[in-house]
Amino acid sequence: MTDQFPPAPPTMGSLGPPATFGQRLVAVIIDSIIGFVLLIPAIIIFTIGGAAESGILMALGGLLYLVGFLALFYMIIGGVGKTGQSPGKRMQGVKVVDSNGGPIGIGGAIIRYIVQQVSNTIACGLPIGSLWMLWDAEKKTLYDKILNNQAISVPKGSAMPIFPDGKPF
Repeated sequence: MTDQFPPAPPTMGSLGPPATFGQRLVAVIIDSIIGFVLLIPAIIIFTIGGAAESGILMALGGLLYLVGFLALFYMIIGGVGKTGQSPGKRMQGVKVVDSNGGPIGIGGAIIRYIVQQVSNTIACGLPIGSLWMLWDAEKKTLYDKILNNQAISVPKGSAMPIFPDGKPF
């Protein structure tokens, strides 16, 4: 009789070992460096345009900034939503999954990012949301707990390609 029912979804502990604080911290640093590199041309042109009082260079710098920001958003939100990994997470062997072990989706990644930012700034700028995993028995951040996500350890990969299957969405 019990064969008629689908099996229960796996519990968080069965999805894989939780990612460590160090893995997650280094992944954020790598993603931040990639983001900074994407924005360097915009910063340089915007600065030169301001010094030269050139509206055209200022506009070009603003446009490059927007393009760099959108590329970063696409890479991080799209990557985490579709594959569970940004380039930094892939390099560190971290994957974000939902309670069934699957990807959280683009919408889930956007919500996760917003909840992460709120939980990390609510205590006078202290990143309590991220530090939460240091004392949590399941090694979950506050935003992982709220959204029922888990960051697990998986084999490390390279930062390229940004999306393993070549398709971002």
